[in-house]
Amino acid sequence: MVTFVSASGDLRAAVTWADDGSDGDIIAAVEPAELARVSDAGLFHLDPSSMPSGVSIDLDHGAVLMLRPTPGAGQAPRPGPTSAADWLRGHPGRLETDNWYAARLEQPDAEPPVDIRTLWSYLPATKEALDAQGIVRAIAAFVSEQRPELEGAADAFDGLVTGLTGLAGVDGTIGDVGTEDVDVLGVVAAVVESSGGEPTRFDEGEAIGFPIQGTHGVWLCVADVYRAEVGTLLVLSSAFPAVVPPPRRDDAYVAFGHWNADQGLATLDLAAESGRASLRTPMFLDGPPSPGAVRHLIDVNIDAVEGTWELVHAYATEPDAYVT
Repeated sequence: MVTFVSASGDLRAAVTWADDGSDGDIIAAVEPAELARVSDAGLFHLDPSSMPSGVSIDLDHGAVLMLRPTPGAGQAPRPGPTSAADWLRGHPGRLETDNWYAARLEQPDAEPPVDIRTLWSYLPATKEALDAQGIVRAIAAFVSEQRPELEGAADAFDGLVTGLTGLAGVDGTIGDVGTEDVDVLGVVAAVVESSGGEPTRFDEGEAIGFPIQGTHGVWLCVADVYRAEVGTLLVLSSAFPAVVPPPRRDDAYVAFGHWNADQGLATLDLAAESGRASLRTPMFLDGPPSPGAVRHLIDVNIDAVEGTWELVHAYATEPDAYVT
């Protein structure tokens, strides 16, 4: 047993090393009375904003917590033969609840059993301070998988980024985390993965691609980021799986131009040399994009592709081996 310390008092727990191989992760077993204090005081950063929606802790039973050391908290690498309890007692800071994240909470004896994966489990296991990119990627994955009600709530998403930025040892708030510091495509990838997609990051440039299964067929969508002094632009470009043959390109330019004239966001493009047709939807970024905003942009792109499928294929009559 060890005694953790916090501003609200001491907390006893039986500890052992986590068996998943992550250096420094610890399993802590607590009794119901101690668990109530963890829940009431938000110890180990276990507060409502870090938990999935629609779940609750059964305070009539004890719990097993997987604890992850806070990045930048000065935690030493896991020593092989040393027990978790002895290692924790080796430095006072290791027994402070503020220096640990509750990454997971399990109550196998509860009815029904409780198994909660928190926001902190999405952080990479690291002893160094996280950068803004890692923070936004973690929160995007957590919101997409565990808190879908926040996907469209930009203020709530920004609040999570701001809070985690401070806890993880990154200087500044959301206002200081510019898009140049954020892996925008990491947010896109998290949204795509949460929907069952398989994004692939290209070796060159800042872009990822992922296939989309639509009503009419399958096509490739590419997400790209363009940075300039005036701001940052996230652009989705869907490639139709057929090309316009040379004799039909002039007519296609005219038809696509008429369609574009009535649009506010989406644009049909036709490559002059290859005859490839694609549909672009952009989004201007003034900060880290929320998963909801990214998902909306993807939905707009899909709807536009579906809506122009027959128009494009009236001219694009040759299969495109590159796309398919």
